[in-house]
Amino acid sequence: MPQDDEQACYWIRVSAENGYRGAQALLGEMLELGQVTPRNLDEAAEWLGMAADWGDEDAQIRLDRLLRSGALDPRTRDRIDLLDRDSVSRRILH
Repeated sequence: MPQDDEQACYWIRVSAENGYRGAQALLGEMLELGQVTPRNLDEAAEWLGMAADWGDEDAQIRLDRLLRSGALDPRTRDRIDLLDRDSVSRRILH
């Protein structure tokens, strides 16, 4: 991975860990797609869940898709609040 990509990923992660919603959504997307970082759907779901909790609609859609895919570890699914998952589904379907 080029150094610029490593630096960008580092600062996106730092921002996400400090609660910046946009960085949480971006890191989740990067992990979901394996862009600039190794693909990790479980970690992606957790970051997308944090951004979704803040009302990020794209993160809500991506999270819902991951939850419906069946590709997540059951422990990851358990950590994602059922009520939030239901509200995401309702927003997407309506």
